[in-house]
Amino acid sequence: MSQRKIANQLVLTIGALFFAASACASSIQGSFETITGTGSVYRVIDGDTFIINVDETDTYNKFSEASQGEPRRLRYFNDNYQSIRVRLANVDTPESVHSDNSLNTEEGRRISEEVKALLEGNSTRISCFDWGYYGRAICSMTMPNGGDLGEWLIENGHSDYITRWGRHPHLDAEYQAAQD
Repeated sequence: MSQRKIANQLVLTIGALFFAASACASSIQGSFETITGTGSVYRVIDGDTFIINVDETDTYNKFSEASQGEPRRLRYFNDNYQSIRVRLANVDTPESVHSDNSLNTEEGRRISEEVKALLEGNSTRISCFDWGYYGRAICSMTMPNGGDLGEWLIENGHSDYITRWGRHPHLDAEYQAAQD
């Protein structure tokens, strides 16, 4: 076999592997058309992760369809309550309930309690546009006063504006201004 044929086969093989890896990655993570709806904050897990009881059945069904049957995503759905676990976009508060207890901090517990007092049991508006690595919907959320929770966390020094996975698709300017 000539070196040219070997090189062509190698390029085709690498291309096929890249395509297969991309397909696998997008089946776990991947954006979808923004889903917006209302619900109540059933539980504040920590400062950046929540369980939302979605008000509208149509909205809940859109989440279900967007999950594409992916088990990593479906484990965060509860059809009995039309609830879904969401991760707040572009923020990362200190840990408070991590399974590795050594990662939990007093600051994380304080922020979690502050957010819980602010949100738990209250209505919110969510705008979700991606799936995170662990299968949670990546969303923005409003607070009872109508302000954006992520922006509030950044303004109050509870989190930086995290852009390592991309900028916020809807609130980039606001989050940048809150960081300054």
